[in-house]
Amino acid sequence: MDLFPFQRIGAEWLVPRRTALLADKMGLGKTPQAIVGAEMAGARTMAIICPAIGRLNWAKEIRDWSIYDLQHRAHSYDMVHKHEHVRDEIRRMKPDVLVLDEGHYLKERDSGRTKTIYGPFCRGDGLVQHAGAVWVLSGTLTPNYVHELYPHLRALAPDILPGAGSFADFLNEYTYWERSTHGIKVLSNKTANLPHLRMMLKQHWLRRTPEQVLPDLPQVIYGELPVDSEDALHELRQMERTVEVQELLHRLDDLEAVPDSDPHIASYRKACGLAKAKPLAGMVFDELSTEQYDKIVIFAYHRDVIGILMHELRAFDPRVIMGGMSDKAVREAYTSFQEKPRVRVLVGQINACSTTITLTRAHQVLFAEQSWVPSDNEQAIYRLRRIGQKSQISARMAYLDRSIDEAINRSVARKVRGLLQLFGENA
Repeated sequence: MDLFPFQRIGAEWLVPRRTALLADKMGLGKTPQAIVGAEMAGARTMAIICPAIGRLNWAKEIRDWSIYDLQHRAHSYDMVHKHEHVRDEIRRMKPDVLVLDEGHYLKERDSGRTKTIYGPFCRGDGLVQHAGAVWVLSGTLTPNYVHELYPHLRALAPDILPGAGSFADFLNEYTYWERSTHGIKVLSNKTANLPHLRMMLKQHWLRRTPEQVLPDLPQVIYGELPVDSEDALHELRQMERTVEVQELLHRLDDLEAVPDSDPHIASYRKACGLAKAKPLAGMVFDELSTEQYDKIVIFAYHRDVIGILMHELRAFDPRVIMGGMSDKAVREAYTSFQEKPRVRVLVGQINACSTTITLTRAHQVLFAEQSWVPSDNEQAIYRLRRIGQKSQISARMAYLDRSIDEAINRSVARKVRGLLQLFGENA
């Protein structure tokens, strides 16, 4: 196999860099760029830290792309954080290259895995200090706002940070923020200062989009899909009147990230998903039965919602990918979907199925439930929009009509537009 010309440029860009952020958009093949770049740099050992779902894919990609039998070990972020013996293995290995795949997993400077890998204060004195080079791969390094770049820059490129390099300095320079009862609340990016940040990042950051390097790659057509469920609306109206869910609506208006930790919000969100599941399954059943398309990927969040979708669409031999499945089971699910004509549906739990895997046999994607983190939804769509996709992709975002579910859709869309400002892409 040969790299595309833009991938060859990416591999060569990595070669001289002790630290690098390869931020190509999803589907452009960052994995082979890292493998070929490592071998071009003379590396013989590579350690990879990635989401659990990606471990098998890295083994396959190294078999496909390594010329010099690159010695490698791949571990999940959770394994590295939780198990000292895994960290010891990486320390003893002293890898020529340490790859942090899906690097947005390290966006929170106070999380345990970020402290393990970058050090307690993100000063680069964590696990990364034992590697010859550290390359971060992610098409969505800032899932919400620009401040999520800070842990990477503090550990790997502290010279470009403003002021004394503190988190407060970074917030003040590039975001509007305030303190709230939930801690620091970022309101938006400071758009006027983002060109300066992009200029400072140039030596450490490489980002290309499909439109720039693969203009023939099929586009994504986004559509909203309102779902009417009169049976559920009365119950949801009662839930929407609670103080907690009303607060959720205000926080969405402020573009604030909302966690699922509050039981009222979690219950409301689940009720919305359950209300949409059967009507959506019926719609998909009719579309597949009348051969409107060959295959479809459906993303959801709750296991009960996934269960309904799987049951209602059982005539189409569906496969499922959910959190907690073994690497082998995940691989069987998506390879069956890719290779077996009778398997016409794949239902993915969005947080377990939005990275690494390839689902190019479908060009229809339906979100029965969305993530409240915009980049999770984009990552999920890019499981289909990858090299090898030959058809225009239709992505439909379902929401429960006349409910807060509709407001969530609007909030997520606004966040996406805000993120595009950093990357200089059209909103």
